[in-house]
Amino acid sequence: MISDFPLSFKDVISARFNRFPEALTSSSSLEITRFMIWYNGHKYQQTIENVMSDDMYDGRREDILARRVQRKRKNLLERKQCNATITNGVEIGS
Repeated sequence: MISDFPLSFKDVISARFNRFPEALTSSSSLEITRFMIWYNGHKYQQTIENVMSDDMYDGRREDILARRVQRKRKNLLERKQCNATITNGVEIGS
């Protein structure tokens, strides 16, 4: 379970509980569970194109990526239109 998490998290857990095994209490277990929920459900993963693990697991990845492409195209078009309006046909720097 812990082997799936980033090295920094494993280092923190190992440092805390290998030195003081009696520190592993129900509150520590709760802390680990809260981290796992955050890591899988609220943290974007670069290795899967900045989609959350839960979204990938539930099959929402392709929809999310398609919406991002549409949003990017729309934003670029709006920028081009805005820039054309601002410059009003006059080249900047002339």
